Amino acid sequence: GNPYILKRLSPWRNLPLADEARVLRHLASQGVVVADYLPADDARLYAGTPDDAWVLMPRLPNDVFSPAELAIPAIGVAIGEVIGRMHQALATYPWPANSYCDDLAGSLAGDLALPADIARLVDAQRSAMIAPLHGLPTQLVHGDMTPENLILRWPVERSGFIDFDHLPVAPRIWDLGKYLSRRLRLRWRGGSVPAGEGRLDHLVGVLTGYKRVNPLSPAEIATVPTMILAGNVLEASYFRLVAEGRLSRRMLADHAEIQA
Repeated sequence: GNPYILKRLSPWRNLPLADEARVLRHLASQGVVVADYLPADDARLYAGTPDDAWVLMPRLPNDVFSPAELAIPAIGVAIGEVIGRMHQALATYPWPANSYCDDLAGSLAGDLALPADIARLVDAQRSAMIAPLHGLPTQLVHGDMTPENLILRWPVERSGFIDFDHLPVAPRIWDLGKYLSRRLRLRWRGGSVPAGEGRLDHLVGVLTGYKRVNPLSPAEIATVPTMILAGNVLEASYFRLVAEGRLSRRMLADHAEIQA
């Protein structure tokens, strides 16, 4: 009677499947709600080939939150708390993850595929965007901390996470910036909350909740605007490269929506 998901894994995975599975098991052991892989009777983690692998995982139950509910500051606080606890658990992972370091400063300094008017604005701010990123503490982070990968529940303290296919070593504030950039950009469309209303409260709530369980340094807090901007800029460049066929990667269902 339990629902499961059969998930096709991308060949673009960033770390070996066994390492990802060990991270998921560690998170579950620390009380973080995740969809960890179910091994087969012969102990295999996947079916198929390494480049076209399928894994079986439990389906995490989720609840639908309206824009008005997301605008409630207490909801943002609770979301920040669960992300903070997830980061605490990742920081105590006791083995090498065989992952990679996410060079955010290098990505922002590189060639970005942006519309001309946006590119001019970004070029004028690049140095100011990149400077605060140097010297931030790093750890294992989710790496794709978007609202779609946070499975919300009532109460929010029971919420969980999916899609740990990245797991880079990066500043933990990058996960918060990625989540907020996507949440503030898209998640209020078509809702009952007037444009802009509740968004700042949500941002403040998430940061307040995170700091309550996992304190941030002044330098990390100071990079929040940069991380939100970086989340928008880097995603815009990535999705444009994919949509135009300049980056050979599978076009996902949400690429067109996010590019728009």
